[in-house]
Amino acid sequence: MGHHESTALVFGQSLHRVLKEIETALSRADRTVAADFINELREAKAVYTTGAGRSGLAVASFAMRLVHLGLTAHVAGDATTPSIGPGDLLVACSGSGEKPTVLVLAETAKQTGARVVAVTAAEHSSLAWLADLVVTLPEGRGGYDSCDSEQFMGTLFEQAAYLFFDSVVLTMQKLADIETDEMRDRHTNLE
Repeated sequence: MGHHESTALVFGQSLHRVLKEIETALSRADRTVAADFINELREAKAVYTTGAGRSGLAVASFAMRLVHLGLTAHVAGDATTPSIGPGDLLVACSGSGEKPTVLVLAETAKQTGARVVAVTAAEHSSLAWLADLVVTLPEGRGGYDSCDSEQFMGTLFEQAAYLFFDSVVLTMQKLADIETDEMRDRHTNLE
């Protein structure tokens, strides 16, 4: 087998492994908690998101989709993000649940009277302790960065979070009977 064929074979095995890991991780998501999360989103005056690194990218993408659904959503740290307060919701995404910047923002949100949802792989983390609702997406039986995943630390959580958020968006779209064209019309035209 040549180098090219060998690379193709290993890629195929890697792709299969990643898909299997994501399927397993998402199968652990509690559907009742997901429904509670959707209710939190519906009831919020505005939704704010925060996360660091790739978790931050996943939750920022979620904020974009919430806007497409017609909700008011902001990404913490953006220049145009207004103050958070009572009636608002912060969705804080952190695999470890211990990222200092995310914890500070969650504490600030709580102090203002906003509600906090933690999306984390670590159900006993500092972020989970602060939150009003905890969505746990464990990477394996050992929680965050467990040995169940062959991928680099946190990767499986970040993938699972992204797809979990997309599943929430699709659920909200179906329940509210929002047409795709309506969402497309809310997409930015300044790209």
